[in-house]
Amino acid sequence: MAYAPTAFVAGSTLASQTMRDNDDALRVYLHNGVAAGDLDPTDWIDTRHVQPPKMMVKRNVQTGVTGLAGGMSYRPFERFSFTTYTATGMSRQATVELWEEVPGMAMTLPLAGNATVIYHWHATAFVGPDVTDPSGAATPVIQNPERRVYLAPYFMLFDEDLTASKVDTKSLVEIRQNIDGFRPLSATDHRGGAHLPYHWTGYGQRSGVMIKSFTGTINKPNVIHVGLAHWSLVQRAMLLNWSVSVEVYYT
Repeated sequence: MAYAPTAFVAGSTLASQTMRDNDDALRVYLHNGVAAGDLDPTDWIDTRHVQPPKMMVKRNVQTGVTGLAGGMSYRPFERFSFTTYTATGMSRQATVELWEEVPGMAMTLPLAGNATVIYHWHATAFVGPDVTDPSGAATPVIQNPERRVYLAPYFMLFDEDLTASKVDTKSLVEIRQNIDGFRPLSATDHRGGAHLPYHWTGYGQRSGVMIKSFTGTINKPNVIHVGLAHWSLVQRAMLLNWSVSVEVYYT
């Protein structure tokens, strides 16, 4: 039968025995089985019953019972990052696929089990101009439009090294270099605007997303590392501003 507490009469003195009797009756009711008629036939768990996430301040990540979420961003002129061919270009041998991490765009995540990981990124870059020739030729190679900066996200365990197999090349994007160089405006060089829009060469805003599945392993930390990698064939490219965010859903 349903639990029916003893009513309190308005204006009367509250007796401790009455409260004790109600508590005892409720204890008996709960211990002997709740009547089916007292249960809500519909789903009754909602957001207020779920433990709120904890904020991991140093990693800027929220971790909860259903997954993780976090991110970071840098506004224009707030902070710069660079890619260079000296790290990944190998004298611009474009057939050699080498990757390095782009600083400031990685996140390390401790996972509690099997999960789906979604990594979002955005970056704005100025690439070149590059008129040097590291091969040692006497005449510099000038205005080579084939030189590119390639950006792609990567996914790996915390104790692994970054290799080409860890990079999601399906999500690769490229930015060509500024083959014409930076020149001041003059009476004959009306750079900019509709006539010669500068962003056609050497400038690029790129965005992407990477979705990966993770399978947890017993007796291991199950910590993953996601971020953005570059493969640069240009002497230097400046990343002006960027942002990254990650969503993790336990499966």
